[in-house]
Amino acid sequence: RNGGSPKAGLLTVHLSCWSQPQPYIKVELVTGRLLVLKNRHSRHSTMRRPATSPLFNILWMVALLLPGISSKYSLNQTPDGIILMLSDDVGAESFEVYGGKGPKTPHVNQMALDGRRYEYFYSNPVCTPSRSNIISGRYPFRTRMTKNGKSKNMDEEDCVIGQAMQDAGYKTLMIGKWQLHPVENFARIANWCGFDYYFAWTNEGRRYYQGQFETNVEEIKFTTWLTYDWANRTLTHNGNGTGQAVDLTGVYSPDVVGQLARRFAQRMTIEGQKYFIYYPMILPHERIDAPPGTSHDTNQEGFENQITYLDGLVGDMVQDLKDVQAYNETLLMYTSDNGASLDRSGIWGPNNITVDGRKFKLDDAGVRVPLVATWPNVIPPNTVSYTLGDFSDFVPTVIEAANGSYPSNKGTGIVDGTSLLADLAGDLEAHATRERQWAFTQINNDWALRSRTTRYEREGDVYNVTKVYETEQLTTVDLCGDTDALMLLNAGLSLGRKMDRPNSNNAVSCEKLVCLNGEAICEPDCNVANCSICNPSAASECAVCDTGFRNTTAKLCERITGGNLTESTTMSTSSTSST
Repeated sequence: RNGGSPKAGLLTVHLSCWSQPQPYIKVELVTGRLLVLKNRHSRHSTMRRPATSPLFNILWMVALLLPGISSKYSLNQTPDGIILMLSDDVGAESFEVYGGKGPKTPHVNQMALDGRRYEYFYSNPVCTPSRSNIISGRYPFRTRMTKNGKSKNMDEEDCVIGQAMQDAGYKTLMIGKWQLHPVENFARIANWCGFDYYFAWTNEGRRYYQGQFETNVEEIKFTTWLTYDWANRTLTHNGNGTGQAVDLTGVYSPDVVGQLARRFAQRMTIEGQKYFIYYPMILPHERIDAPPGTSHDTNQEGFENQITYLDGLVGDMVQDLKDVQAYNETLLMYTSDNGASLDRSGIWGPNNITVDGRKFKLDDAGVRVPLVATWPNVIPPNTVSYTLGDFSDFVPTVIEAANGSYPSNKGTGIVDGTSLLADLAGDLEAHATRERQWAFTQINNDWALRSRTTRYEREGDVYNVTKVYETEQLTTVDLCGDTDALMLLNAGLSLGRKMDRPNSNNAVSCEKLVCLNGEAICEPDCNVANCSICNPSAASECAVCDTGFRNTTAKLCERITGGNLTESTTMSTSSTSST
Protein backbone atom coordinates (compact mmCIF):
# COMPACT_ATOMS: atom_id res chain seq x y z
CA ARG A 1 0.00 0.00 0.00
CA ASN A 2 1.06 3.52 -0.74
CA GLY A 3 -0.54 6.06 1.56
CA GLY A 4 -3.37 3.65 2.26
CA SER A 5 -4.38 3.27 -1.40
CA PRO A 6 -4.12 -0.08 -3.19
CA LYS A 7 -1.22 -0.28 -5.59
CA ALA A 8 -2.62 -1.98 -8.65
CA GLY A 9 -0.73 -4.51 -10.68
CA LEU A 10 1.86 -5.64 -8.16
CA LEU A 11 1.00 -9.28 -8.44
CA THR A 12 -2.10 -11.23 -9.33
CA VAL A 13 -2.22 -14.97 -8.74
CA HIS A 14 -5.35 -17.13 -8.50
CA LEU A 15 -5.11 -20.57 -6.95
CA SER A 16 -7.94 -22.89 -6.01
CA CYS A 17 -7.36 -25.97 -3.86
CA TRP A 18 -10.18 -28.46 -3.43
CA SER A 19 -10.51 -31.30 -0.99
CA GLN A 20 -13.38 -33.76 -0.98
CA PRO A 21 -15.75 -33.66 0.69
CA GLN A 22 -16.15 -30.02 1.73
CA PRO A 23 -14.83 -27.83 3.35
CA TYR A 24 -12.72 -26.12 0.74
CA ILE A 25 -10.08 -23.41 0.71
CA LYS A 26 -9.97 -20.83 -2.03
CA VAL A 27 -6.81 -18.75 -2.15
CA GLU A 28 -6.54 -15.54 -4.11
CA LEU A 29 -3.44 -13.37 -4.05
CA VAL A 30 -4.55 -10.05 -5.49
CA THR A 31 -2.60 -6.79 -5.48
CA GLY A 32 -0.19 -8.09 -2.93
CA ARG A 33 -2.62 -9.46 -0.39
CA LEU A 34 -3.31 -13.09 0.39
CA LEU A 35 -7.00 -13.88 0.64
CA VAL A 36 -8.31 -17.16 2.01
CA LEU A 37 -12.00 -18.02 1.97
CA LYS A 38 -12.79 -21.01 4.14
CA ASN A 39 -16.05 -22.90 4.30
CA ARG A 40 -16.41 -23.29 8.06
CA HIS A 41 -19.56 -24.73 9.62
CA SER A 42 -18.89 -23.10 12.96
CA ARG A 43 -16.14 -23.03 15.52
CA HIS A 44 -17.66 -26.22 16.98
CA SER A 45 -17.47 -28.20 13.75
CA THR A 46 -15.84 -31.58 14.07
CA MET A 47 -14.70 -31.51 10.44
CA ARG A 48 -10.95 -31.32 10.08
CA ARG A 49 -9.65 -28.17 8.47
CA PRO A 50 -7.25 -28.90 5.59
CA ALA A 51 -3.59 -28.33 6.33
CA THR A 52 -1.84 -25.57 4.45
CA SER A 53 0.31 -26.70 1.58
CA PRO A 54 3.94 -25.73 0.82
CA LEU A 55 2.67 -23.59 -2.06
CA PHE A 56 0.30 -21.80 0.34
CA ASN A 57 3.24 -20.95 2.62
CA ILE A 58 5.35 -19.73 -0.32
CA LEU A 59 2.55 -17.39 -1.44
CA TRP A 60 2.18 -16.15 2.14
CA MET A 61 5.88 -15.23 2.30
CA VAL A 62 5.69 -13.53 -1.09
CA ALA A 63 2.80 -11.41 0.14
CA LEU A 64 4.75 -10.32 3.20
CA LEU A 65 7.75 -9.30 1.12
CA LEU A 66 5.83 -7.18 -1.38
CA PRO A 67 6.85 -3.50 -1.26
CA GLY A 68 4.58 -0.59 -0.53
CA ILE A 69 2.85 -2.02 2.53
CA SER A 70 2.47 0.60 5.25
CA SER A 71 1.02 0.32 8.75
CA LYS A 72 1.65 3.91 9.78
CA TYR A 73 -1.39 5.85 10.89
CA SER A 74 -2.44 8.52 8.42
CA LEU A 75 -5.34 10.94 8.54
CA ASN A 76 -5.97 9.93 4.93
CA GLN A 77 -6.24 6.23 5.78
CA THR A 78 -9.69 4.71 5.84
CA PRO A 79 -10.48 1.15 6.92
CA ASP A 80 -11.36 -1.39 4.26
CA GLY A 81 -14.03 -2.72 6.59
CA ILE A 82 -15.90 -1.37 9.61
CA ILE A 83 -17.67 -3.92 11.81
CA LEU A 84 -19.73 -3.12 14.90
CA MET A 85 -20.57 -6.20 16.97
CA LEU A 86 -23.25 -5.66 19.61
CA SER A 87 -24.14 -8.34 22.15
CA ASP A 88 -27.52 -8.46 23.87
CA ASP A 89 -27.92 -8.04 27.66
CA VAL A 90 -24.46 -8.37 29.20
CA GLY A 91 -22.44 -5.77 31.08
CA ALA A 92 -18.71 -5.13 31.31
CA GLU A 93 -18.49 -7.00 34.63
CA SER A 94 -18.88 -10.34 32.82
CA PHE A 95 -15.66 -10.02 30.80
CA GLU A 96 -12.28 -11.04 32.12
CA VAL A 97 -10.47 -8.06 30.63
CA TYR A 98 -12.79 -5.81 32.66
CA GLY A 99 -12.20 -7.73 35.88
CA GLY A 100 -14.89 -10.39 35.52
CA LYS A 101 -14.31 -13.64 37.41
CA GLY A 102 -17.06 -15.76 35.85
CA PRO A 103 -17.19 -16.88 32.19
CA LYS A 104 -14.03 -17.29 30.17
CA THR A 105 -13.71 -14.66 27.44
CA PRO A 106 -10.28 -15.18 25.83
CA HIS A 107 -11.20 -13.65 22.46
CA VAL A 108 -12.44 -10.34 23.83
CA ASN A 109 -9.32 -10.39 26.01
CA GLN A 110 -7.20 -10.80 22.88
CA MET A 111 -9.02 -7.97 21.13
CA ALA A 112 -8.06 -5.73 24.05
CA LEU A 113 -4.44 -6.85 23.69
CA ASP A 114 -4.57 -6.11 19.98
CA GLY A 115 -6.26 -2.74 20.37
CA ARG A 116 -7.94 -0.35 22.78
CA ARG A 117 -10.32 -0.90 25.69
CA TYR A 118 -12.67 1.77 27.11
CA GLU A 119 -13.23 1.95 30.86
CA TYR A 120 -15.98 4.59 30.89
CA PHE A 121 -18.35 3.64 28.11
CA TYR A 122 -22.12 3.63 28.61
CA SER A 123 -25.18 2.29 26.82
CA ASN A 124 -28.81 2.95 27.58
CA PRO A 125 -30.44 0.56 30.07
CA VAL A 126 -32.53 -1.37 27.52
CA CYS A 127 -32.40 -2.63 23.93
CA THR A 128 -34.39 -0.25 21.73
CA PRO A 129 -33.00 3.06 23.06
CA SER A 130 -29.45 1.73 22.68
CA ARG A 131 -30.02 0.53 19.12
CA SER A 132 -31.69 3.77 18.06
CA ASN A 133 -28.78 5.64 19.62
CA ILE A 134 -26.29 3.66 17.52
CA ILE A 135 -28.19 4.08 14.26
CA SER A 136 -29.01 7.79 14.70
CA GLY A 137 -26.18 9.29 16.78
CA ARG A 138 -28.98 11.01 18.70
CA TYR A 139 -30.21 10.56 22.23
CA PRO A 140 -33.45 8.60 22.65
CA PHE A 141 -35.56 11.63 23.57
CA ARG A 142 -34.82 13.08 20.12
CA THR A 143 -35.90 9.95 18.25
CA ARG A 144 -38.75 9.05 20.65
CA MET A 145 -37.21 5.57 20.90
CA THR A 146 -37.07 5.64 24.69
CA LYS A 147 -38.43 2.21 25.54
CA ASN A 148 -38.76 -1.31 24.20
CA GLY A 149 -41.56 -2.47 21.98
CA LYS A 150 -41.94 -4.38 18.72
CA SER A 151 -44.26 -1.68 17.40
CA LYS A 152 -41.56 0.99 17.56
CA ASN A 153 -41.02 2.65 14.22
CA MET A 154 -37.88 4.72 13.77
CA ASP A 155 -38.26 7.78 11.56
CA GLU A 156 -36.40 7.92 8.27
CA GLU A 157 -34.47 11.04 9.21
CA ASP A 158 -33.08 9.23 12.27
CA CYS A 159 -31.63 6.33 10.23
CA VAL A 160 -28.16 7.79 9.76
CA ILE A 161 -25.31 5.32 10.13
CA GLY A 162 -26.05 3.00 7.19
CA GLN A 163 -26.79 5.88 4.82
CA ALA A 164 -23.58 7.66 5.83
CA MET A 165 -21.55 4.52 5.10
CA GLN A 166 -23.28 4.04 1.74
CA ASP A 167 -22.53 7.64 0.82
CA ALA A 168 -18.86 7.03 1.71
CA GLY A 169 -18.69 4.14 -0.77
CA TYR A 170 -19.16 1.23 1.63
CA LYS A 171 -21.42 -1.75 1.00
CA THR A 172 -23.62 -2.11 4.05
CA LEU A 173 -25.06 -5.11 5.87
CA MET A 174 -27.38 -5.23 8.89
CA ILE A 175 -27.42 -8.72 10.35
CA GLY A 176 -28.99 -9.87 13.62
CA LYS A 177 -31.43 -8.17 16.00
CA TRP A 178 -32.86 -4.93 14.59
CA GLN A 179 -35.79 -4.01 16.89
CA LEU A 180 -36.35 -0.53 15.44
CA HIS A 181 -39.27 -1.34 13.13
CA PRO A 182 -41.99 -4.00 13.21
CA VAL A 183 -41.35 -6.88 10.84
CA GLU A 184 -43.96 -5.68 8.35
CA ASN A 185 -41.79 -2.57 7.90
CA PHE A 186 -38.40 -4.29 7.63
CA ALA A 187 -38.12 -2.98 4.07
CA ARG A 188 -37.22 0.30 5.75
CA ILE A 189 -33.91 -1.21 6.84
CA ALA A 190 -32.94 -0.97 3.18
CA ASN A 191 -35.13 1.88 1.94
CA TRP A 192 -34.87 4.27 4.88
CA CYS A 193 -31.77 3.22 6.77
CA GLY A 194 -29.17 2.75 4.06
CA PHE A 195 -28.39 -0.95 4.37
CA ASP A 196 -27.83 -2.68 1.04
CA TYR A 197 -28.54 -6.06 2.61
CA TYR A 198 -30.21 -7.26 5.77
CA PHE A 199 -30.80 -10.53 7.59
CA ALA A 200 -32.92 -9.58 10.59
CA TRP A 201 -34.42 -11.57 13.42
CA THR A 202 -38.14 -10.85 13.55
CA ASN A 203 -38.47 -10.99 17.37
CA GLU A 204 -40.86 -13.90 16.86
CA GLY A 205 -40.42 -17.37 18.32
CA ARG A 206 -37.58 -18.59 20.48
CA ARG A 207 -34.53 -16.91 19.08
CA TYR A 208 -31.92 -19.65 19.40
CA TYR A 209 -33.26 -22.89 17.91
CA GLN A 210 -36.52 -21.68 16.36
CA GLY A 211 -35.31 -18.34 15.00
CA GLN A 212 -37.48 -16.56 12.44
CA PHE A 213 -35.65 -14.15 10.14
CA GLU A 214 -36.35 -11.82 7.24
CA THR A 215 -33.83 -11.04 4.49
CA ASN A 216 -33.74 -9.11 1.23
CA VAL A 217 -31.12 -11.48 -0.26
CA GLU A 218 -32.78 -14.11 -2.41
CA GLU A 219 -29.95 -16.64 -2.12
CA ILE A 220 -30.18 -16.92 1.69
CA LYS A 221 -32.46 -19.79 2.64
CA PHE A 222 -32.54 -22.52 5.27
CA THR A 223 -31.13 -24.95 2.71
CA THR A 224 -28.35 -22.66 1.46
CA TRP A 225 -26.92 -20.64 4.34
CA LEU A 226 -24.25 -23.20 5.17
CA THR A 227 -22.48 -22.84 1.82
CA TYR A 228 -23.54 -19.32 0.86
CA ASP A 229 -20.54 -17.03 0.27
CA TRP A 230 -22.18 -13.79 -0.99
CA ALA A 231 -20.72 -14.17 -4.48
CA ASN A 232 -24.26 -13.77 -5.86
CA ARG A 233 -26.49 -11.19 -4.19
CA THR A 234 -29.91 -11.02 -5.79
CA LEU A 235 -32.30 -8.63 -4.07
CA THR A 236 -35.75 -9.99 -3.32
CA HIS A 237 -38.87 -8.50 -4.92
CA ASN A 238 -36.87 -6.61 -7.54
CA GLY A 239 -34.99 -4.67 -4.92
CA ASN A 240 -37.96 -2.85 -3.37
CA GLY A 241 -36.65 -3.70 0.11
CA THR A 242 -39.33 -6.24 0.97
CA GLY A 243 -37.76 -9.40 2.32
CA GLN A 244 -38.41 -13.12 2.38
CA ALA A 245 -38.90 -15.24 5.48
CA VAL A 246 -36.20 -17.67 6.61
CA ASP A 247 -37.15 -20.23 9.25
CA LEU A 248 -34.05 -21.47 11.09
CA THR A 249 -35.86 -24.02 13.26
CA GLY A 250 -33.45 -26.82 14.07
CA VAL A 251 -30.20 -24.88 13.85
CA TYR A 252 -28.53 -22.57 16.34
CA SER A 253 -29.28 -19.16 14.87
CA PRO A 254 -26.24 -17.32 16.37
CA ASP A 255 -24.05 -19.65 14.29
CA VAL A 256 -25.99 -18.78 11.13
CA VAL A 257 -25.87 -15.04 11.77
CA GLY A 258 -22.17 -15.19 12.64
CA GLN A 259 -21.18 -17.18 9.58
CA LEU A 260 -23.14 -14.95 7.20
CA ALA A 261 -21.53 -11.85 8.71
CA ARG A 262 -18.03 -13.30 8.42
CA ARG A 263 -18.59 -14.52 4.87
CA PHE A 264 -19.78 -11.06 3.86
CA ALA A 265 -16.59 -9.51 5.21
CA GLN A 266 -14.49 -12.05 3.34
CA ARG A 267 -16.41 -11.63 0.08
CA MET A 268 -16.12 -7.84 0.16
CA THR A 269 -12.40 -8.20 0.83
CA ILE A 270 -11.99 -10.53 -2.15
CA GLU A 271 -13.86 -8.08 -4.37
CA GLY A 272 -11.84 -5.11 -3.12
CA GLN A 273 -15.05 -3.44 -1.92
CA LYS A 274 -15.14 -1.40 1.28
CA TYR A 275 -17.90 -2.53 3.62
CA PHE A 276 -19.73 -1.76 6.86
CA ILE A 277 -21.39 -4.47 8.95
CA TYR A 278 -23.77 -3.66 11.77
CA TYR A 279 -23.88 -6.99 13.61
CA PRO A 280 -26.25 -6.90 16.61
CA MET A 281 -25.75 -10.39 18.02
CA ILE A 282 -28.60 -12.39 19.51
CA LEU A 283 -26.63 -13.69 22.51
CA PRO A 284 -26.82 -13.86 25.53
CA HIS A 285 -30.36 -12.52 26.02
CA GLU A 286 -32.74 -14.79 27.89
CA ARG A 287 -34.22 -17.30 27.38
CA ILE A 288 -31.41 -19.71 28.21
CA ASP A 289 -31.12 -22.38 25.51
CA ALA A 290 -27.85 -24.27 25.77
CA PRO A 291 -25.43 -23.40 22.95
CA PRO A 292 -24.06 -26.37 20.96
CA GLY A 293 -21.66 -28.47 23.00
CA THR A 294 -22.77 -27.06 26.37
CA SER A 295 -25.12 -27.93 29.20
CA HIS A 296 -26.10 -26.24 32.45
CA ASP A 297 -27.83 -26.95 35.73
CA THR A 298 -28.82 -23.36 36.57
CA ASN A 299 -29.81 -20.33 34.54
CA GLN A 300 -26.72 -18.50 35.82
CA GLU A 301 -24.49 -21.29 34.52
CA GLY A 302 -26.35 -21.23 31.22
CA PHE A 303 -25.91 -17.45 31.02
CA GLU A 304 -22.16 -17.79 31.52
CA ASN A 305 -22.00 -20.50 28.86
CA GLN A 306 -23.74 -18.16 26.46
CA ILE A 307 -21.20 -15.41 27.17
CA THR A 308 -18.32 -17.79 26.47
CA TYR A 309 -20.04 -18.86 23.26
CA LEU A 310 -20.54 -15.29 22.05
CA ASP A 311 -16.89 -14.66 22.91
CA GLY A 312 -16.11 -17.55 20.55
CA LEU A 313 -18.14 -15.83 17.83
CA VAL A 314 -16.03 -12.71 18.35
CA GLY A 315 -12.95 -14.90 17.96
CA ASP A 316 -14.37 -16.42 14.78
CA MET A 317 -14.77 -12.95 13.27
CA VAL A 318 -11.18 -12.03 14.11
CA GLN A 319 -9.85 -15.30 12.71
CA ASP A 320 -11.82 -15.07 9.48
CA LEU A 321 -10.58 -11.53 8.94
CA LYS A 322 -7.05 -12.79 9.47
CA ASP A 323 -7.68 -15.64 7.04
CA VAL A 324 -8.19 -13.11 4.25
CA GLN A 325 -5.45 -10.78 5.50
CA ALA A 326 -8.03 -8.11 6.30
CA TYR A 327 -7.65 -7.80 10.08
CA ASN A 328 -5.03 -5.05 10.02
CA GLU A 329 -7.19 -2.89 7.79
CA THR A 330 -10.52 -3.42 9.55
CA LEU A 331 -11.99 -1.26 12.30
CA LEU A 332 -13.62 -3.91 14.50
CA MET A 333 -15.61 -2.80 17.54
CA TYR A 334 -17.31 -4.95 20.16
CA THR A 335 -19.83 -3.65 22.73
CA SER A 336 -23.16 -4.56 24.37
CA ASP A 337 -26.57 -2.91 24.37
CA ASN A 338 -27.13 -2.81 28.16
CA GLY A 339 -26.39 -4.63 31.38
CA ALA A 340 -27.47 -8.14 32.31
CA SER A 341 -31.05 -9.07 33.16
CA LEU A 342 -32.21 -8.72 36.75
CA ASP A 343 -31.88 -12.44 37.51
CA ARG A 344 -28.26 -12.65 36.27
CA SER A 345 -25.08 -11.70 38.07
CA GLY A 346 -21.33 -11.56 37.75
CA ILE A 347 -18.36 -11.81 40.10
CA TRP A 348 -16.16 -8.79 39.57
CA GLY A 349 -12.98 -7.13 40.73
CA PRO A 350 -10.18 -7.87 43.16
CA ASN A 351 -12.63 -8.20 46.04
CA ASN A 352 -14.88 -10.62 44.15
CA ILE A 353 -18.01 -8.54 44.64
CA THR A 354 -21.30 -9.83 43.22
CA VAL A 355 -22.74 -7.53 40.58
CA ASP A 356 -26.41 -8.26 40.08
CA GLY A 357 -27.82 -7.52 36.64
CA ARG A 358 -29.60 -4.17 36.48
CA LYS A 359 -31.10 -4.01 33.00
CA PHE A 360 -33.70 -1.19 32.93
CA LYS A 361 -31.72 0.75 35.56
CA LEU A 362 -29.43 3.77 35.20
CA ASP A 363 -26.61 2.59 37.46
CA ASP A 364 -23.36 0.86 36.49
CA ALA A 365 -24.82 -2.64 36.30
CA GLY A 366 -27.46 -1.35 33.89
CA VAL A 367 -25.39 0.79 31.52
CA ARG A 368 -21.64 0.16 31.94
CA VAL A 369 -20.73 -1.95 28.92
CA PRO A 370 -17.53 -3.07 27.23
CA LEU A 371 -16.11 -1.25 24.24
CA VAL A 372 -13.08 -2.92 22.71
CA ALA A 373 -11.77 -1.83 19.31
CA THR A 374 -9.05 -3.08 16.99
CA TRP A 375 -7.58 -1.67 13.80
CA PRO A 376 -3.92 -2.70 13.89
CA ASN A 377 -2.86 -0.23 11.21
CA VAL A 378 -4.15 2.63 13.34
CA ILE A 379 -4.98 1.68 16.96
CA PRO A 380 -2.00 1.14 19.27
CA PRO A 381 -2.11 -2.34 20.86
CA ASN A 382 -2.86 -3.10 24.50
CA THR A 383 -4.03 0.39 25.42
CA VAL A 384 -6.77 1.61 27.73
CA SER A 385 -8.83 4.75 27.30
CA TYR A 386 -10.32 6.65 30.21
CA THR A 387 -12.29 9.05 28.04
CA LEU A 388 -16.05 9.13 28.55
CA GLY A 389 -18.20 7.71 25.79
CA ASP A 390 -21.76 6.69 25.06
CA PHE A 391 -23.68 5.17 22.15
CA SER A 392 -24.19 8.49 20.36
CA ASP A 393 -20.45 8.41 19.59
CA PHE A 394 -20.66 5.57 17.05
CA VAL A 395 -22.14 7.65 14.21
CA PRO A 396 -19.50 10.42 14.24
CA THR A 397 -16.72 7.87 14.81
CA VAL A 398 -17.50 5.70 11.80
CA ILE A 399 -18.23 8.72 9.59
CA GLU A 400 -14.84 10.20 10.38
CA ALA A 401 -13.08 6.85 10.01
CA ALA A 402 -14.63 6.40 6.55
CA ASN A 403 -13.82 10.01 5.59
CA GLY A 404 -17.55 10.44 5.11
CA SER A 405 -20.07 13.13 5.91
CA TYR A 406 -23.46 13.45 7.51
CA PRO A 407 -26.17 12.45 5.00
CA SER A 408 -27.79 15.52 3.48
CA ASN A 409 -31.25 13.93 3.50
CA LYS A 410 -31.37 13.23 7.24
CA GLY A 411 -33.25 16.14 8.71
CA THR A 412 -31.60 18.61 11.03
CA GLY A 413 -28.20 16.96 11.13
CA ILE A 414 -28.19 16.87 14.95
CA VAL A 415 -25.60 14.43 16.31
CA ASP A 416 -25.21 14.25 20.07
CA GLY A 417 -22.01 12.21 20.05
CA THR A 418 -18.39 13.01 19.41
CA SER A 419 -15.95 11.05 17.28
CA LEU A 420 -13.61 8.73 19.16
CA LEU A 421 -11.28 8.29 16.17
CA ALA A 422 -8.43 10.44 17.47
CA ASP A 423 -8.64 8.70 20.84
CA LEU A 424 -8.69 5.28 19.18
CA ALA A 425 -5.52 6.21 17.31
CA GLY A 426 -3.85 7.33 20.53
CA ASP A 427 -3.77 10.98 19.46
CA LEU A 428 -4.82 12.31 22.84
CA GLU A 429 -3.89 15.89 22.00
CA ALA A 430 -6.32 15.92 19.07
CA HIS A 431 -9.01 14.16 21.10
CA ALA A 432 -8.69 16.66 23.95
CA THR A 433 -10.29 19.33 21.77
CA ARG A 434 -13.46 17.24 21.41
CA GLU A 435 -13.57 15.17 24.61
CA ARG A 436 -17.00 15.07 26.22
CA GLN A 437 -17.54 16.07 29.85
CA TRP A 438 -20.47 13.74 30.45
CA ALA A 439 -22.25 10.67 29.12
CA PHE A 440 -26.03 10.43 28.81
CA THR A 441 -28.32 7.42 29.32
CA GLN A 442 -32.11 7.19 29.14
CA ILE A 443 -35.03 4.82 29.58
CA ASN A 444 -38.64 5.99 29.27
CA ASN A 445 -38.76 9.44 30.90
CA ASP A 446 -35.87 8.77 33.25
CA TRP A 447 -32.35 9.80 32.36
CA ALA A 448 -28.95 10.30 33.93
CA LEU A 449 -25.86 12.31 33.21
CA ARG A 450 -22.56 11.03 34.49
CA SER A 451 -18.91 11.93 34.70
CA ARG A 452 -16.20 9.62 36.00
CA THR A 453 -17.05 10.58 39.58
CA THR A 454 -20.68 11.71 39.69
CA ARG A 455 -24.08 10.62 38.38
CA TYR A 456 -26.95 13.07 38.27
CA GLU A 457 -30.48 11.80 37.58
CA ARG A 458 -33.46 13.63 36.18
CA GLU A 459 -35.36 13.93 39.44
CA GLY A 460 -32.47 15.48 41.30
CA ASP A 461 -30.68 12.50 42.88
CA VAL A 462 -26.89 12.75 42.89
CA TYR A 463 -24.50 9.82 43.35
CA ASN A 464 -20.80 9.39 43.91
CA VAL A 465 -19.73 6.80 41.31
CA THR A 466 -15.98 6.98 41.84
CA LYS A 467 -16.01 3.29 42.78
CA VAL A 468 -17.38 1.23 39.92
CA TYR A 469 -20.49 -0.77 40.93
CA GLU A 470 -20.38 0.76 44.42
CA THR A 471 -22.41 3.97 44.24
CA GLU A 472 -23.17 6.26 47.13
CA GLN A 473 -26.18 8.56 47.08
CA LEU A 474 -25.30 12.05 48.25
CA THR A 475 -27.69 13.92 50.52
CA THR A 476 -26.00 17.31 50.23
CA VAL A 477 -23.89 18.65 47.40
CA ASP A 478 -21.83 21.82 47.57
CA LEU A 479 -22.17 22.83 43.95
CA CYS A 480 -19.40 25.41 44.10
CA GLY A 481 -17.08 22.90 45.72
CA ASP A 482 -17.90 20.02 43.36
CA THR A 483 -17.24 21.08 39.80
CA ASP A 484 -18.48 17.76 38.38
CA ALA A 485 -21.83 18.07 40.13
CA LEU A 486 -22.26 21.65 38.95
CA MET A 487 -21.33 20.70 35.39
CA LEU A 488 -23.78 17.78 35.36
CA LEU A 489 -26.60 19.85 36.82
CA ASN A 490 -26.10 22.50 34.16
CA ALA A 491 -26.06 19.84 31.46
CA GLY A 492 -29.30 18.51 32.91
CA LEU A 493 -30.84 21.96 32.82
CA SER A 494 -29.92 22.26 29.15
CA LEU A 495 -31.18 18.79 28.21
CA GLY A 496 -34.30 19.26 30.27
CA ARG A 497 -35.34 22.22 28.14
CA LYS A 498 -34.90 20.08 25.02
CA MET A 499 -36.86 17.12 26.41
CA ASP A 500 -39.77 18.70 28.24
CA ARG A 501 -42.78 19.36 26.07
CA PRO A 502 -45.03 22.46 26.29
CA ASN A 503 -47.36 22.46 29.29
CA SER A 504 -45.16 19.91 31.03
CA ASN A 505 -44.74 20.14 34.78
CA ASN A 506 -41.01 19.66 34.28
CA ALA A 507 -40.19 23.06 32.89
CA VAL A 508 -36.73 24.22 33.84
CA SER A 509 -36.35 27.71 35.17
CA CYS A 510 -32.64 28.26 34.87
CA GLU A 511 -30.47 28.46 31.83
CA LYS A 512 -27.58 27.55 34.08
CA LEU A 513 -26.22 27.80 37.59
CA VAL A 514 -23.15 29.92 38.15
CA CYS A 515 -20.93 30.42 41.18
CA LEU A 516 -20.62 33.92 42.55
CA ASN A 517 -18.64 34.54 45.71
CA GLY A 518 -18.80 30.86 46.57
CA GLU A 519 -22.54 30.62 46.05
CA ALA A 520 -24.37 28.81 43.25
CA ILE A 521 -26.99 31.11 41.81
CA CYS A 522 -29.48 30.77 39.02
CA GLU A 523 -28.87 32.55 35.76
CA PRO A 524 -32.42 32.55 34.43
CA ASP A 525 -33.65 31.78 30.96
CA CYS A 526 -36.72 33.93 30.56
CA ASN A 527 -37.82 32.19 27.39
CA VAL A 528 -38.25 28.70 28.83
CA ALA A 529 -41.60 27.07 28.01
CA ASN A 530 -44.12 27.07 30.86
CA CYS A 531 -42.36 29.78 32.84
CA SER A 532 -44.19 33.03 33.32
CA ILE A 533 -43.26 35.36 30.52
CA CYS A 534 -40.97 38.25 31.32
CA ASN A 535 -42.63 41.55 31.70
CA PRO A 536 -42.08 43.21 28.30
CA SER A 537 -41.61 46.54 30.00
CA ALA A 538 -38.95 45.17 32.34
CA ALA A 539 -36.68 42.83 30.45
CA SER A 540 -34.40 42.38 33.45
CA GLU A 541 -37.23 41.06 35.60
CA CYS A 542 -38.37 37.43 35.48
CA ALA A 543 -41.19 35.78 37.36
CA VAL A 544 -40.92 32.68 39.47
CA CYS A 545 -40.31 29.43 37.57
CA ASP A 546 -40.56 25.83 38.73
CA THR A 547 -37.28 23.94 38.39
CA GLY A 548 -38.98 20.62 37.80
CA PHE A 549 -36.43 18.77 39.94
CA ARG A 550 -37.89 16.52 42.63
CA ASN A 551 -36.89 17.22 46.23
CA THR A 552 -36.16 20.87 45.60
CA THR A 553 -38.94 22.61 47.45
CA ALA A 554 -37.71 26.19 47.20
CA LYS A 555 -37.36 27.98 43.91
CA LEU A 556 -33.91 28.37 42.45
CA CYS A 557 -35.20 31.49 40.75
CA GLU A 558 -37.22 33.48 43.24
CA ARG A 559 -37.61 36.93 41.86
CA ILE A 560 -34.75 38.50 40.02
CA THR A 561 -34.85 42.23 39.68
CA GLY A 562 -32.41 44.41 37.87
CA GLY A 563 -30.00 41.54 37.33
CA ASN A 564 -29.44 40.92 41.04
CA LEU A 565 -29.40 37.15 41.53
CA THR A 566 -30.27 36.29 45.09
CA GLU A 567 -30.65 32.56 45.59
CA SER A 568 -27.98 30.31 47.09
CA THR A 569 -25.96 27.54 46.83
CA THR A 570 -26.04 24.18 48.37
CA MET A 571 -28.30 21.73 46.56
CA SER A 572 -29.95 19.15 48.76
CA THR A 573 -31.57 15.94 47.63
CA SER A 574 -33.48 15.54 50.88
CA SER A 575 -37.24 15.76 50.43
CA THR A 576 -37.57 18.18 53.33
CA SER A 577 -34.69 20.55 52.67
CA SER A 578 -34.49 23.50 50.34
CA THR A 579 -31.88 25.24 48.28
